[in-house]
Amino acid sequence: MNSCDLAVLSGWYLFEEGIQDLVPRSKGVYVFRTSRSRELTTGESDIVYIGRANGSVHDLRKSIYLYLRRDPSQKTKKRVGDMAILEGWEVGWIPTEDAVNLEKDLLSRFRREHGVLPQQNKNMP
Repeated sequence: MNSCDLAVLSGWYLFEEGIQDLVPRSKGVYVFRTSRSRELTTGESDIVYIGRANGSVHDLRKSIYLYLRRDPSQKTKKRVGDMAILEGWEVGWIPTEDAVNLEKDLLSRFRREHGVLPQQNKNMP
């Protein structure tokens, strides 16, 4: 699975200050990608992280904003946010009421196609 397989995304936007102003205040799934594909166990992909905003605490806008303004206790957000800015990653999102299942489906599809989770999702079960 590569970013071009995710046609339902909003589009791709450089992850930088101000990006949160473009993001809707709704539940959904967001995806980070790099500018080049990375070799994986099976095949290659430019997708490095898949996350969700299920609305119980944060919507898409707030979730993506937290990667810019992360608390040191939020290890994944700090790691992903730092790398996204340093390496010039892009982010896209899919507004949906069923963010939990869409994230699960995308991660399952990625693992099925590549034998591993996206690089920055590795600490997830």
